[in-house]
Amino acid sequence: MVRKPNSEEFIEVKTSHSNEKTFTMSQNEIDFAKDNPTNYTLYVITNLGKDINAEYEVINQVYEKIEKKTFQSLSRKFKV
Repeated sequence: MVRKPNSEEFIEVKTSHSNEKTFTMSQNEIDFAKDNPTNYTLYVITNLGKDINAEYEVINQVYEKIEKKTFQSLSRKFKV
């Protein structure tokens, strides 16, 4: 994905203390992802606060993935 110089970028961070990549998105967050398809990025951080290293995944084009059901949807919860 190529972004224009000086363009705004919106970052959402979802965290978990477990290694499960499951997170909840509100309807407002989903709508925001829809309205900002190229400059909204989601970071999913797992194992936060554990003795083992935290891991993260960067997800671009979030709304497209929701629409294409790339995420496993559990109502408003999603699994990467």
